[in-house]
Amino acid sequence: MPKQKQSDNEKQNKWKNHSLAAEWTTEDIDTLIDTLHDLHHSHGTDENSSSFKPQAWQIVVDALEKVHTKGGAKNSCSCSDKWKLVSC
Repeated sequence: MPKQKQSDNEKQNKWKNHSLAAEWTTEDIDTLIDTLHDLHHSHGTDENSSSFKPQAWQIVVDALEKVHTKGGAKNSCSCSDKWKLVSC
């Protein structure tokens, strides 16, 4: 049986269900940094440590949900990636 071609409508609907890429506003980045800073101090960890436990990233995600205004939702992976970029 030959493969049927997708209609333009089907193609558009396919992409409607994909989540938007995370976009980072200045407020998002400030929240990321402030939340990780607070976690360092509340847990008495080394200020220069660059590794965080998965629970820390979930706390950051929860904090970002409160200030989210643009783009797709942030997840633990996108937060960790952004931290690597801004902490250099």
